[in-house]
Amino acid sequence: MADSSFDIVSKVDPQEIANALNQASKEVEQRYDFKGVGASIEESGDKILIKANSEERAKAVLDVFQSKLVKRGISLKSLDDGKPFASGKEFRIECKIKEGISQEHAKKISGTALTMGVKVGEGGKLFGSITNKEIADALERRGITVEKHQVLLDEPLKQLGTYKVQVKVAAHLIAEVTVTVEPKS
Repeated sequence: MADSSFDIVSKVDPQEIANALNQASKEVEQRYDFKGVGASIEESGDKILIKANSEERAKAVLDVFQSKLVKRGISLKSLDDGKPFASGKEFRIECKIKEGISQEHAKKISGTALTMGVKVGEGGKLFGSITNKEIADALERRGITVEKHQVLLDEPLKQLGTYKVQVKVAAHLIAEVTVTVEPKS
């Protein structure tokens, strides 16, 4: 039997990154609290370099950049920001933009099957229901970290059976997880 194969791609628009960087740079140049502290943000090869004369000011510049990314619809999960480090008389933060998720992680999410045991009354009626939080917690126990809002359920699962549940992995990327609801033994 042939193994199934798929490609999952999550791209970040480089023009949106450039626009966010330009906006952040302009704001840093114009803001009063950044005057005289040597604060700047610039692209350096495949990295974004943030500089300031104190660690707090460098973090503040990073915060400005992050807010510009969010306003342009870019998830902060795609920003790999490092820790501030001293370089001579200034502090620096090096950031990289991550594109996509690893093939291994994507396969792990899409190939996951969860079995949820629940208390059942007469006629197969559940006591309670399975919510997106419970599904996120079950995925967490499997080593897959997702937040409850990423589990796309129109309404909680209230009956026994097998369901295909969508999990929003990235901005335009949805994976399917199989959830089986069965009586607790």
